[in-house]
Amino acid sequence: MGGSWRGARDRMPPRVSFCGRWKGSVGVLLAAFSLMALRADPMRPVRLRVLYSNSVFTSVNRNDALAALKVWIDLIGKSRGFLLETEVGSFDRLEEAEKRIQDGTVDLLVLNSMEFLQNRQAAKLDAAFVPTSDDYVLVVRRDGKVRSLGDLQGKSLILSRLGADWGRVWLDRMLAEQRLGATDEFFGMNRETENPSSAILPVFFGKSDAAVVNRRSFTIMAELNPQLDRQLLILTNSPRIPEAVTCVHKDFAVFRKELLEGLADLHNDPKGQQLLMLFKIDKLEPCKPGGLDGARELLRLKPTIKLAGAP
Repeated sequence: MGGSWRGARDRMPPRVSFCGRWKGSVGVLLAAFSLMALRADPMRPVRLRVLYSNSVFTSVNRNDALAALKVWIDLIGKSRGFLLETEVGSFDRLEEAEKRIQDGTVDLLVLNSMEFLQNRQAAKLDAAFVPTSDDYVLVVRRDGKVRSLGDLQGKSLILSRLGADWGRVWLDRMLAEQRLGATDEFFGMNRETENPSSAILPVFFGKSDAAVVNRRSFTIMAELNPQLDRQLLILTNSPRIPEAVTCVHKDFAVFRKELLEGLADLHNDPKGQQLLMLFKIDKLEPCKPGGLDGARELLRLKPTIKLAGAP
């Protein structure tokens, strides 16, 4: 029995150490990675300082949005051979941003469009992109008796506030042009909400006489619930106004071209699309001369707002 076992053992193939094979594989992989590293172009380190207006975070979680923005910018940098040190911050008062612009301590800046028009340091910035422009609409019930702005005197109104509150600015302008007085005096009740549905649905259910919302929000809600489109009437609408302006400091040179290319292609990139959805915009478009003329015109009757010499 014992001799037979020894014979079988002698016939068994020699054992191969698994650890030995693993070490050998790791050695080959390390050598391959080392070779790749030697052949690859080194990543160029770049510091990028981003500043956002807190007013653009209406109905958006600010921390989530800033974190997502940083991740996306870093990915754009890596894909183009840059190792970014990205600093992302936000501000409440325009004076804070103006000081950063003057000191040259910001590279990429996002302002709401009213802040951009008031910015006294605009000459140091290049206006690069705006979100797809939208207009505001005044909505009432179709089966009601309201067929003009004047018919709403003493009635109730809910305004959906976004960014610079262009809906109220536009409404103030219309009332002034028709000599109907100030918003607070003309309407029996008016209040603001950051949620467009909280402005539209009370009109639909007869709890409010009118609402001011941006057209994009109204269109999305009407597509989800076609009864809204059948029972609500758009009485009038504002000029198309971009809600924000993305700017680059004129002194920012390294990574400038690559950053602008990435922003222009944001809507074609899956991660970029997620970022746009987070900010509730469709795409970024080049900021063209005259693109803010509608917004500028609405502000001309606001003596408390001083316009800077921005394009």
